[in-house]
Formats: sequence, structure tokens, C-alpha cells
Amino acid sequence: MRHRRFHVLMVCTANQCRSPMAEQMLTVTLERLRLDDNWWVSSAGVNAVDGRPAHPLTRRVMNERGTSLESWTSCRLTADAVDDADLILTAEADHRRQVVTMAPRAVNRTFPLLQFAALAQLTPPVHALRSRAGPELVAAISQARDHLQTQRGGAYDLADPVGRRIGAFRLCADRTAEAISTILAPLRIG
Repeated sequence: MRHRRFHVLMVCTANQCRSPMAEQMLTVTLERLRLDDNWWVSSAGVNAVDGRPAHPLTRRVMNERGTSLESWTSCRLTADAVDDADLILTAEADHRRQVVTMAPRAVNRTFPLLQFAALAQLTPPVHALRSRAGPELVAAISQARDHLQTQRGGAYDLADPVGRRIGAFRLCADRTAEAISTILAPLRIG
């Protein structure tokens, strides 16, 4: 019997910039770590319209990084998508609030991306089999939540680059890549 893959859902506003970047970057990283058979990543937006392409500057920045979002399209966040996810990472604290309002059972598995990365820095190494890496990482990082000093609202928000120049999109991509690297750093796959 095949095991169920660990599902990470990335969430932002329109699902055209931050969450598709994060989805693509995490997917590529998981492939490199050979965890893609055990994990899968998707994204959605709290105010998204289904079927729209990624923002042109998002596509450009991802192309600069050697990956493509050319055939990718947006998806509106649904309660079913939240229920299906094992971990929900949001671009902003307000997105987390909207996810948890939509599906209160998701409260303990929904984090702002940058907060989850800050918690990962407080997490000791997580030794796990490939099939258990996702759940064990979330459990360890959740335990670190007790040791993270409370921050003002928005302290862990990933700035929305929409309406700004290409440099803002590159900065967003840099912060996202750094967060993903930090999140996966505690994993020790056995």
C-alpha cells in the first residue's frame, strides 16, 4: 500500500506572486533532496480568481532562477484545500487568520512562512524516515512555538511585491528561498 504524501499548501492573496513562488521553490528543493515522492506542494489565494497566470514579474524572477511558472495558474483557497493540507504556510498573518477562520481545525498546522522559518531556527535536528519527515518536522517546529517571543502583528509578513518594480519581486524571492532553506535545515533523513 502506498503512503499518503505530506501536503504543504502555500497561501497568499491573489495566488499570483508570493504563494506560486514559494510553491515552485519548495517543489524544486524537495526534488533536490529526493523528498518529492513523499511531499507535494500546492498554492492558493484567499482572494484568487481560478485560472489566472502568475504575475509577469513573478514569472520573470522565477525564470531568472532557472525555473518556470509559464503553465501554472491560480487557485482560490477553499475549505477542502485547507482540510487536505498537512501544513499551511501563509505569506501574511492576516492570511493565517483567514485560513483558520475558514477551517478552525487547521489552527495548529497553519503558520506565516517567515514565522515557521524563525521557529525552525529554534528546532533541534529532526531525524526521520523519508515517509515521516514532514509530520515530524511540523511536530518539532510546533514545539518550538512555546519558545518564540511574541511579535507584533505583521512582524512575519512577507511583503507583497505587486505594484512595485522588479527589485521588489527579487527581494520577495530571496526572502522566500531563505525561509524554505531554513525550514528544511533541521531535517536529517534516515
